[in-house]
Amino acid sequence: MKKLIILFVILSLIPLYGCTNSSKEVKIDVMSDNPNEVVRVFIDGSEVGTLPLTCSITYGKHKFSFKAQFATLNKEINIDKDTESILFNTYTTTIAVTSNGNGPFNISIEGIDSYYNIGYTVYLDGKFTSKTLPVTLTEVSKGNHRINLVGLGANEEYSVNVKGDMFLNLRTFYKKTNETVAIRDFRVALIHPSPYSVIFDGKPIIDVCCSPAAIAYSGVFVNDKFVVSGVTTHKEFYIQYSSGKCVKVDTKLYKDSWRSFSKEVLFDEIGRYKMLDENKKEFDGFDVLYKAIPLPPTRTVSDLFGTQYEPRMSDAVAIKAGVDNTIKLLIVDANGNPIRKHPIGAYNAKTDERGIVMLNAKGVENVYPIGEFTVGENRGGGIFYGDLLAGVYDYLTLDREGYVVSTSMYYLKSQKNAKFDIKYEGDDVYVPSGAINGFNLKDCKTKAFNHQNYVAVNTIGPTLGTAVIITDKTIEFYKLKGFMP
Repeated sequence: MKKLIILFVILSLIPLYGCTNSSKEVKIDVMSDNPNEVVRVFIDGSEVGTLPLTCSITYGKHKFSFKAQFATLNKEINIDKDTESILFNTYTTTIAVTSNGNGPFNISIEGIDSYYNIGYTVYLDGKFTSKTLPVTLTEVSKGNHRINLVGLGANEEYSVNVKGDMFLNLRTFYKKTNETVAIRDFRVALIHPSPYSVIFDGKPIIDVCCSPAAIAYSGVFVNDKFVVSGVTTHKEFYIQYSSGKCVKVDTKLYKDSWRSFSKEVLFDEIGRYKMLDENKKEFDGFDVLYKAIPLPPTRTVSDLFGTQYEPRMSDAVAIKAGVDNTIKLLIVDANGNPIRKHPIGAYNAKTDERGIVMLNAKGVENVYPIGEFTVGENRGGGIFYGDLLAGVYDYLTLDREGYVVSTSMYYLKSQKNAKFDIKYEGDDVYVPSGAINGFNLKDCKTKAFNHQNYVAVNTIGPTLGTAVIITDKTIEFYKLKGFMP
């Protein structure tokens, strides 16, 4: 793992002595274990000093800014002891690989959101890049740029001063806290390499911390052939295939303790690939699988919830909670060739003579906002196979009179003969506003009946995470759960 230099901020929610009005203050201790890095701290636009420092601040919302050499982190935090505010913790790692020349440069970005919002879409200077993390942005000009990571319910913004090729490891998560708020800013510099550092320019994707799901997949498929390149602290290292054969990767001196490498590799085996050091000791690894293409009757997230999601989430297989879902996949290699009568490396499944595999998946019913599924004895979340994601959704089915026919929503499962007041007017189907919890129906057409506001659920627009299916016999509401990292 890469060595982390830690910027650590603790906001202790303890009122200072002498504060008796509603504008109570809290003491803020800002510390760093890296005395060689200058980090300027701003609160509400005013510079309060450089690390380490101690100051005080009133309860309420405040804008924090931490400015270091290569990146600026901006966060708004609501300080409210009584309500145990949900606060953001953001991890940011920056590596400046070069500092010479006028560009253009490459920015390689990895990241996870450990509060279950995977699939970040990357925007550069406000423009959609059509890419999701992890990614390498090319042809980036020298100077200041704005990077936005947009996911379900999240929009993280980073300001970056590009002076050379850069590696950014952007990690963010929510934390609910009782008495302490922590903001950590992790930075890695080339002058502080770990003994097992390997940074690839692109694929394979490795060293993504604690995520077992989508972004942890290597991005490499069986029969992929490409040049692996990057920087490392090793004089040489090996890529060991699942069969045990090894490919040696030689390096040459690059800068300080870092060495560069470039080698064309054919990944022609399925399974786990190990990375070995000069002494053939394993220090990392990655998986190589086939590509999976959903086929009817398999439904995808875009089939049910529209195309407003980024491509990987739109193409995710949609798995209904609490019921069996038939997942039909065409399994191909990196070149699009069907894999016939062969194990796929997961679920103890094997393709047929056409290269097709049929799987039975069931979404897990629970009160949590995060989608999980089972395939036989296997339980997972986020990723279904390879780079194919899984979108689990809850449902509520009503008959035309408003009675609950079936549901995966826990707050309704215990209510026998539950009934919703439904009004029909022309082609419109109205339900009381706010009566059906958990579904985003805010953009629907509205009308008052007996002085109560109703929404026409058949007029729902392109709303994230909610869909309504109306037939001659039933009205179905779908709610997409969060993606697990």
